[in-house]
Amino acid sequence: MSEQARVQVEARGILVGCSANATQLALDSKQELRDQVSSAVFAHERQCGQCDTTAAYEQGSPGFLKSIEAARSMQDQMDEKGADNERRGD
Repeated sequence: MSEQARVQVEARGILVGCSANATQLALDSKQELRDQVSSAVFAHERQCGQCDTTAAYEQGSPGFLKSIEAARSMQDQMDEKGADNERRGD
């Protein structure tokens, strides 16, 4: 079985990689993130051709966006709680 490609979404772009190759595409605020992830995976697949991109493509699904939104919401809540604790002196 071949190695699984990995997807990372960072401030500067989307990185899709495996041990053989890495492909990075800049983020475009005018496009849906899931579409950009799919484009990055496709570009990596064409460049590499050695790894399994099935799981990477699944990250471009609507479920992926929901996960990011949930993580942002959780981070916002943690930030609020931390600020409240600092104000109270905890």
